[in-house]
Amino acid sequence: MRVLHVIGAFHHGGVERFVLDFVAAAKGQGVESRVLAVLDRSPGPLREAFEQEGAETFVCHLRQRSDAEKALRMAASGVDVVHSHLGVLSGEPFRWIRRSGHRAKLIAHEHTLVRFPFRYRAYELLAHRWTLRYADALAAVSEATGRRLAGRSGREWALIPPGIPMQAWQATGGRPEPGPPWRLLMAARFDPVKNHLFALDVAQMLVRRGFDFRLDLLGDGPLRPRVEGEIEQRGLGGHVSVHGAVENVAEWMRSAHLLLLPSQSEGAPRVLIEAAALGLPFLVSDQVDVSGMFQDATQKPLSVEEWVDAIQATQACRPATPLLDLSIERAIRDSLRLYGLDRTS
Repeated sequence: MRVLHVIGAFHHGGVERFVLDFVAAAKGQGVESRVLAVLDRSPGPLREAFEQEGAETFVCHLRQRSDAEKALRMAASGVDVVHSHLGVLSGEPFRWIRRSGHRAKLIAHEHTLVRFPFRYRAYELLAHRWTLRYADALAAVSEATGRRLAGRSGREWALIPPGIPMQAWQATGGRPEPGPPWRLLMAARFDPVKNHLFALDVAQMLVRRGFDFRLDLLGDGPLRPRVEGEIEQRGLGGHVSVHGAVENVAEWMRSAHLLLLPSQSEGAPRVLIEAAALGLPFLVSDQVDVSGMFQDATQKPLSVEEWVDAIQATQACRPATPLLDLSIERAIRDSLRLYGLDRTS
């Protein structure tokens, strides 16, 4: 079976890492993968990683219509399934694929609750209508993202949360000795929705309260220069450090006492699955949908004082308990079933 995965860009992010793990593990199931990034004008740091896993890769930007149509025709040629991880924004690629005469099964998979800025809202609504018109099947990582994708259409959708290669994540290492200093970690793309500036507000109050801590920020993205400037301006350099995109996220997690995720909106974040696999407690915004994934998850509203109180009680935090199998193998089984290739029977 040949599957074309459609993503935004070949950059480090939860969706992209999930698709990379999927491509690598699905080879053992007889799945030949291609990957198309449709919102990219450059190769991106993950493109080589996909190619090392045997995936043929393609890059285009939907705004460059002629190049995008050419890339879509090439990428979709001869595939059995197009698995788009753009969710409600899958409509434009799906429309072009159908108009090119390709008969592959089209699956829209929603990973996020993030909305477009208001000036692009009309395009988002149009793309969503096209998605529901052309998609043969719908999937979502959580109940909330499923409701967003289906909208008022009444269409059914399959729950397919992300997964990780559990054996690799659980292979080595234990938990660190309790602080002080308390090691706090935030591993997220530097994007406004991830709310790094809120994390700095929390760090400032922790400093004022005399709490002994270190906050390490992993990741990259458009907001990074501003965050680095704010750290310097607020005099937080002795407590907060930016390390950029790293490959050894698991090692950072093994040395941390608490993971922070103060996002303004999220679907089913991969980073929480990684933390749970390593037994790392996490503190997460109540805007993140973890209801179907974990029990005993520590969630707080986006109030600086409430987050500071929770962090100062770090020693009382316990790892969340997964409510379902969060392995990449389970995600592949669920996806193959949606593709029409059930290997469990």
